[in-house]
Amino acid sequence: MGRSLKSEVALNYIYIGLTNIISIFLTPILLREMGDAVYGLYALAFSIMTFFTLADFGVGITLIGRIAKYRMENDREGLLRYLFQMFFLYLVFALAVTAVCIVVSFLYPNVLREQWTSAQRLLLRNLLLMMSAGCFLSFFQNYYFSILIGFGRFNYGKLCGIVRVALRFALLSFFLRRGAGVRFIVLVDVLLTVLTVAAYILYVRILGIRLRRTAFEWATARRTLLSMLTLYAMPMLDNSYWVICSTFVAARLDPLSVSRFAIALVFMQVFNQLCGTISHLRLTRIAELETNSQHRPMQDYLLRTGGAQASFFGLVLVGFAVFGQMFLSVWLEGDYTVSYRAALVVMAVQLLPGAQSILDIVLYAKNKYMFRTVIIAAQVVCNTLLLIPMIGQFGLMGVAYSVAITIFIFNFVGMSFCYRHYGIEVGRYNRRVILQLFPAILCGTGTGFLVGHLTGWSLPGALFGVAAAALIYGGMVILTYSRTNLKTR
Repeated sequence: MGRSLKSEVALNYIYIGLTNIISIFLTPILLREMGDAVYGLYALAFSIMTFFTLADFGVGITLIGRIAKYRMENDREGLLRYLFQMFFLYLVFALAVTAVCIVVSFLYPNVLREQWTSAQRLLLRNLLLMMSAGCFLSFFQNYYFSILIGFGRFNYGKLCGIVRVALRFALLSFFLRRGAGVRFIVLVDVLLTVLTVAAYILYVRILGIRLRRTAFEWATARRTLLSMLTLYAMPMLDNSYWVICSTFVAARLDPLSVSRFAIALVFMQVFNQLCGTISHLRLTRIAELETNSQHRPMQDYLLRTGGAQASFFGLVLVGFAVFGQMFLSVWLEGDYTVSYRAALVVMAVQLLPGAQSILDIVLYAKNKYMFRTVIIAAQVVCNTLLLIPMIGQFGLMGVAYSVAITIFIFNFVGMSFCYRHYGIEVGRYNRRVILQLFPAILCGTGTGFLVGHLTGWSLPGALFGVAAAALIYGGMVILTYSRTNLKTR
């Protein structure tokens, strides 16, 4: 791996890590200064707008690929004309999506349960309207970022992203402690997006890129739209999963439950993103094996590294099981037991099949995006149908149970597909996770709870309990690791 590529990978993971760490540290500040109900509304609005900002995902990837093609052909005039075409297309997308956001801003508050006051409904509407401006600007942020990537300036773009994340944390912490309201917080986000776009435009100008105004080519637009629909469907469906969950909580439960679900969602998504990030570290090696048609070594590599990943995240799960509830109570200064339990259920089932991370990288290597998209679509439909009875029966925990059931079922379906087509033995893999990791998880967690109970659940005692749990878990995994021999047919 070249030095430039290493720096790009390092910056990308620094950005991901910093974003997650700051999200965890910023949450108690937002919650303490806003209050439960307002924080729940802010988290709900933010989740909805995140869904809409994904609408240019496929276009950005297409833009990067076409820039590389024009540069290889040394066709600068063609490139500048193409960039103008894409700018016009981005403008159309931005206006269309922003119009939808405005309509949603007026209609969405009507789904809230009657326990929500008229003032809270009005606040949600105002937050959504303000975030619509940020959504509009995000299209141009991604447009210019894609140009920077296409011209090999990934590091500059990510450095701007890192500076923005750090600056956002500093500004929000400063103004929230001085009584700034939630509307001001959204305004800060919009202004930071403006500054980011300006920084990208400045560097694009430095590169000497000037758009060439030309007639709009509908054939280019059609190709781009088809590419967008193929690549955008999967992240859109994946994000809609959590938007639907948040909507059901807001429609069926009270404002406090929305806030509790938002807290649980922070840990669910951080855990899921860590799984995906570590999985994609192996994508280069898997693509290399696939290119050379080395199917058997690829399957062995997947199973070996997948087992190691499951062992690592089993340790993370043990630590959260032992220390998570105390951490939340100290971190957020309140009783967040239901958030802890909901997050724990979803994290555990994400680990159980050991499937999603392996499934994703296999399908990426095999270019089977459509099958993964179909799985996620079926998962979203199944989860939506389950949410209705589950929330009525179990409240907020019903959301966690519904998510856990659908993740388990459809991850297993995906792994079965890989077994039938690529020879990865799902049954052996799942038996390993159940027979090796879960006894270790149970013993480690039990030890941690015992130590915590004996020490009265003081902070030093809880930390000692985590250390003891980690030792028991690690010892059991090491002792049983060599006895499990994963094979491929």
